[in-house]
Formats: sequence, C-alpha cells, structure tokens
Amino acid sequence: MVYVDDLLFMSSCQETISRVKDMFKAKFQMTDIGPAEYVLGISIKRFNKGMFFGQPNYTKEILEGCSMWNDENGLPIEIKSSPMMTSWEHDPDGQILNERDRSEFLSVLMKLAYLAQQSRPDILFAVNKLSQYQAKCNSSDQRALERILRYLRGTWDYGIFYTKPESGILMFTNDPDFWDAFQSKVNLLAIPMQVLLKNWIANHVLDMFT
Repeated sequence: MVYVDDLLFMSSCQETISRVKDMFKAKFQMTDIGPAEYVLGISIKRFNKGMFFGQPNYTKEILEGCSMWNDENGLPIEIKSSPMMTSWEHDPDGQILNERDRSEFLSVLMKLAYLAQQSRPDILFAVNKLSQYQAKCNSSDQRALERILRYLRGTWDYGIFYTKPESGILMFTNDPDFWDAFQSKVNLLAIPMQVLLKNWIANHVLDMFT
C-alpha cells in the first residue's frame, strides 16, 4: 500500500516481504521502520492468533469534540449497550434542527461513517439509518445520534480482530476482469498468498527495476 511517501508491504510470507523490500531499497532511498503499528489513524496490534485493527484515538477525539467523553463533573457519561434501539424509527413530526445544530449533526455523522467503514462495523447500520434523513434531520435523529455516541463511550477501544487462517487466503482486487478470469480457472483456497504476491510483483512491480 502506498500513501504519499509511505509504503506498507503485506504478505503471509516473510521471505517475500524481505525480497521486495530489498528491491525497493536498491532502487530508492528509503528507511525500514519495522512492522506497522499505526497506519492512517488505524492502530494495529499483533497476537499469536491474529491481528487487531482499531481507532480508539479517533473515537475518543470524536467523543471529546461532542462533550460525550466525561460529564461536567469529570465523570464518564452514561453509556448505552447498543448503538440503536431495535424499535427506533424516524419521527417525521420531530422538530427540525436549526442550521447550527444541523451542521454539527452532519459533521459528527460523517465522522462516524468513516469510523464505521474502517473499524467499527457494529455501528454501521445505525449510522446508515440516520444518513437517510440528512436533508431534514430533526430532534428524533439527534437523540438517535447521541445514543450512538453513548454506545461508543462504553466501547471506544473496540475494533476488528482478524484471526489467523489455518489454510486458504484473503484476497482483494478492484479489477473485475482479473477476478472473473482468476475465479474461473483456479480454486482460490488452493493458492498460497506468496504465489499470488509473486505473480502480482511480476506483473506490476518488476517493470520499475528493468
């Protein structure tokens, strides 16, 4: 993964990672700072059984910005056990928010949408539900948004844990033609990650060094 002047190498094969890094070091001036621990605001922690991805700092920043971290006495605010009540419905008769409250509502909602997409799928449904009423958000939507924040206060350090697979691979591609051709010819679970990475390197990276 490339972000501005940072590179992140990922593979289930350490030998492949080392070889690719050596190729880049031979071509470009670069520094190896070791295993990634914090990438684009996402905290990465490694365990024997897998990896944890979370955004506790970003979550705390959102809550503090909404005065939903501690109350006026410096004590943790009341938390909720779920991001949305199962019976919740938008109240069309609710009081329409004024321009200031609407702007704040939308700003927080967009931050929560980013959080949900990156590391908190547990709030994704609730955030998506409220997003449907952005044009005419009212007091009922505002209360629902507050509930999400109270839920996050009690789960601010939650994230996603990816267990280490015993076999098979996890593969991503944004090329539908490659996916269709690949899926029609091979069994995905039968190909180790290092083989896929070697093929990708052969097609997309080696041109830089020839």
